[in-house]
Amino acid sequence: MTVDELIAAVHSWDDKALGTLLSRGADPNQVDRNGRTPLSVAAEQGAVEIVQALLAHDADPSVPDTDGQTPYHIASRLASTNIEAELEGRAKRQAQGRPGTGAIVITREELYGGTELVRAVLDTDDGPVELAMETGHAAITRLLEPRLGIRLPFAELTQLALAHDDPDDAERWAIIYVLHLRGDTETFQGAAELCASTQPSERLLGANILAQLGVASGRPGSPFLEQSLPILRRMAEQESDPTLLYGVIFALGHHADERAFPEVVRLAGHDSEVIRDAVAHALPKVLPEGHTEGLSALIRLTQDTDDEVRDWATAGLAGLQDDNTVIREALYARLDDPCLIIAVEGARGLALRGDRRGLDGVRRYLAEPHDDEDWYMRGLVLETAEGLGDTQLLQHLNA
Repeated sequence: MTVDELIAAVHSWDDKALGTLLSRGADPNQVDRNGRTPLSVAAEQGAVEIVQALLAHDADPSVPDTDGQTPYHIASRLASTNIEAELEGRAKRQAQGRPGTGAIVITREELYGGTELVRAVLDTDDGPVELAMETGHAAITRLLEPRLGIRLPFAELTQLALAHDDPDDAERWAIIYVLHLRGDTETFQGAAELCASTQPSERLLGANILAQLGVASGRPGSPFLEQSLPILRRMAEQESDPTLLYGVIFALGHHADERAFPEVVRLAGHDSEVIRDAVAHALPKVLPEGHTEGLSALIRLTQDTDDEVRDWATAGLAGLQDDNTVIREALYARLDDPCLIIAVEGARGLALRGDRRGLDGVRRYLAEPHDDEDWYMRGLVLETAEGLGDTQLLQHLNA
């Protein structure tokens, strides 16, 4: 496994190939012939999730390239740069001297996590010059700072986070992740104060921080559960703004404590699909075993008019420890869902209970058009066929 393989995976945004190489022991701190580490390349590309994957495998952000620039320097510079102008300039330099150079076409594609993929294409007679960057450089600087011993004050970090109106902004969540890592009393007290603010944006940020404070640091359990849970439960009772309430319910789901069940189940029939989506995530995690009312609410969510709500509720129902006829029939009903992924989730739930009707979901997957690159869905289908021991279907899947 060479550094060229790692860098090729980074260049192509192929997180699956990268994960495979890293899990097999590839060294993320190797330097290529141009003096770059995979982390330097990922930082330049603004690829937040790839940077996180490399850091999780002990990539060293202090290793400089041949120009003496560390990944932090690279990301910091590009965080304050117009990415379109940067790509346009690079494309023109690469195309210099080629005949038939035309106009540059810039496209932007919104990605999961609040970033965009910006592409620049410049056609020449010798073929197109194609360049791309993700707009995650500011988020990457936040992720690298604690690895380099840079500890910004809580107040400064929260102001940086609050500067972003979009609650899904990548830099905002990178800051929240850094605060999760700290997992100290100072951060808890600051988050608790935010939760009591008169400003909704500050209360949402406080709830986002309390959701996993200290968990990301690798400590077992949630070290601030007992202090955080009463705050979040009270917010779930009092808040009405859908975006804010969504964050609070998600936070309760992260804590996965049955004491939050009343606040979560109360919102299962909310008019907003945004809130029902959050409940579909959280309810299976706080649902007491054998609780009839809660189970009925979750099953109703598997029949919701919103695809996302049905998907998450079906996945949650499938993963419950409970097993009875009501659960099995609710899962079986989802095998005819208009969304293939929901049918596959239902099939997995049946397989976990030894119900061979789950194979109907595998057959549907094989019969209908589907994305072969959807590794999550394919993994569920394989798990179902393997769990029910159908060698013939497994052969079809692996053909």
